[in-house]
Amino acid sequence: MKYLPTHTQRPLLVDVIMISFLTILLIALMFLLLLLLFHSYLAVTNQTTYELLKRQRIPYMRMVPERVYPFSKGACRNLYNFCFARTLEPLPSANELEQMSKPYTCIDLVSCRCCC
Repeated sequence: MKYLPTHTQRPLLVDVIMISFLTILLIALMFLLLLLLFHSYLAVTNQTTYELLKRQRIPYMRMVPERVYPFSKGACRNLYNFCFARTLEPLPSANELEQMSKPYTCIDLVSCRCCC
């Protein structure tokens, strides 16, 4: 009668290499997911990395309030423009910037001011 071996003959080194490889892949995946989230935020708000990081050094962004994105047309339209349209748009007027800087209310959510 043949018996199954009680332990495999695979060397321990192969297991250590596989675990190390999987750990490195997991860390790389986490960094890539964070990068995807960051750039998705930039696409939804219609801004560049440079505009986000150096906001006060850019002449056309100095007078724009902190949480106002002057090129944003709403999340839906921003994503559409990011994925399909490649045109440059002019800087909004002072009136448009003032309207964008007003805080959102429940009525704005119903009228879709936040995304369209």
